[in-house]
Amino acid sequence: MILSHSRVSYSQIDHGHRRNISEREIKYLERNSKRMMYGTFKKEGYFIGSGVIEAGCKTVVGKRTKQSGMFWQVKGAQNILNIRCAILGNTYDKFWEYRNHSETDRLAS
Repeated sequence: MILSHSRVSYSQIDHGHRRNISEREIKYLERNSKRMMYGTFKKEGYFIGSGVIEAGCKTVVGKRTKQSGMFWQVKGAQNILNIRCAILGNTYDKFWEYRNHSETDRLAS
């Protein structure tokens, strides 16, 4: 729930640094309140926490690139993760069509 200025008693907030922090946070909430529709998002079935994303990262990245004895350079890891995401996202065929098309364009130029 977002608090309006009228609900915040400045007598309860210390002057100086703590007050500046409080004012900054209130302004942030006011500026971004239209994007903070957590009740609406939850009713629509969207995940509003980071747990799903963290579990996805563990599944996609951790299980494939952090196995015993594996060492990766950024380019190689990125290539493997692109393929892994394409497999898990059911876009594997489209991924290879894109890769083949990109390679053909590169060779033609």
